[in-house]
Amino acid sequence: MDYFNGARSQTHRKSATIFPFPAPQGRVGLHAIRFRRFKEAVDTNFFRWHQVCDYARALDSSEKTLARATLSIAGMSAKRFIVDRISLEAKRLLAYTGLPISEISSRLGFDEATNFVKFFRRETGSTPGIFRRELR
Repeated sequence: MDYFNGARSQTHRKSATIFPFPAPQGRVGLHAIRFRRFKEAVDTNFFRWHQVCDYARALDSSEKTLARATLSIAGMSAKRFIVDRISLEAKRLLAYTGLPISEISSRLGFDEATNFVKFFRRETGSTPGIFRRELR
């Protein structure tokens, strides 16, 4: 018992030097920390990495761990979180820029514009061209 109490308080002291607030306790706290790191990685790399395994590797975590943390905190799968972020950026680029769809596709990390169009149609129910026209 003393070993665990000592380890716990030592961990808390260590995290207090990194974070200005008390360390979250229990599984939910760990999920929150992991999810925050995952979210930051997605926001930084969504245009490059589209698979959970890429983020797991970069965060030195397993796909299952990221999936559990994301489900616990965001209420969705890790893959759905990535897809939603890509979809949001696609909508922004279509709405606020005049970039050709092929350029948007390239910026979002799709090898072919046709793959982007299929992705966008699956996620939004319309093609990028129709989406853009409806906004104007």
